[in-house]
Amino acid sequence: MLKIYDKLDDVPEALREHYKLVGGRYVPELSDDHPVLSNNRQLVTEKQTAERERDEAKGALAAAKVIPHGHVAVPKADHDLAVAVKAAGITKPEDFNTLKTERDNYKTTAEAAEAAAHAHSVGAVMGWDKEKTARLATKVYDFSTLEVRDGKDGKKEVVAKVKQGDNSFVERPFADVVKSTPELSDLLPALSSEQRGGVRVPGSTPGGGAPPADVFKRTREAAKADQGKQADDMNPVFKRQAAA
Repeated sequence: MLKIYDKLDDVPEALREHYKLVGGRYVPELSDDHPVLSNNRQLVTEKQTAERERDEAKGALAAAKVIPHGHVAVPKADHDLAVAVKAAGITKPEDFNTLKTERDNYKTTAEAAEAAAHAHSVGAVMGWDKEKTARLATKVYDFSTLEVRDGKDGKKEVVAKVKQGDNSFVERPFADVVKSTPELSDLLPALSSEQRGGVRVPGSTPGGGAPPADVFKRTREAAKADQGKQADDMNPVFKRQAAA
């Protein structure tokens, strides 16, 4: 086992080339991967970690002696927030929880009212019953993708932003979207505003609108045709009596 010497003369001459002066003494010169050096480096690292943790503990203890009992140290931003909240009249956690619940409820109600108003405006432009539009159509189509605009002819129009395969969007007239969306087109009879007392006006179209102008004319013609058929079915005797 290699020893440590105080003087170079004490080192055996054959080993002197393997010794070096460190701290006033002659010690064996070891390679960097020697187990002794590896262990020494590990011990140095552990010592540094222990000293750092010791200093942190001393700092925490010193801070604890400064902060009164029942208080905690917080960042200045958190302190300023607490001061502002207390100034607003919130002095207890349960008061804050109540305020937050009320605020969330109000937000939900406001968003629902805004969505309904938007659906009403869409329904009005499309010629649909506004209440039914908000109640029915919004369940089968995302109305947040719709926008009511002023058209080129000065009339309002509804434009839909339709998602494409590459996650981009393209604008299309909502009327075209309705025709190509079975869930919406099937709803048209129920959305129509052309109803009286809950009964659809005869001859009205599924998308709403006035009935054809000749509906009553067609009814009269059908009645005359039926009368003519009944006359053709009469016994010849009754025909002569009817003619007389």
